[in-house]
Amino acid sequence: MRASLCWLLLGVVFAWGSAVARPQASEPVRSTRSVPPKPETFRGEVIHADAQRIVVRSRENPRIVRTFTYAPALKNKMEALHARGGFQFGDRVQIRHEAGRDVALAIKGKPSAGR
Repeated sequence: MRASLCWLLLGVVFAWGSAVARPQASEPVRSTRSVPPKPETFRGEVIHADAQRIVVRSRENPRIVRTFTYAPALKNKMEALHARGGFQFGDRVQIRHEAGRDVALAIKGKPSAGR
């Protein structure tokens, strides 16, 4: 009787050990490095522009008006452009910006010849 109890106990320990040692499904490895969002393009017409910001109305929906400040790399260029006359009301522009932010990274468009 004692031998059978010993074998039973040994079987239970073995079964428990093999269940614990079984490899579990691992979670996918997640990167801690943040990926910068892709720039988006906003197409519109200038309402107002100065050396610090540009206010633009969407070409697709005239009810959408957005104000963009300039990224540091663009700020000097826009200050020089503003000194020469800059963008005027109605000029068509394309503004590249990060998704969800109102900081212009680049501006394409032809400034009018001073109205």
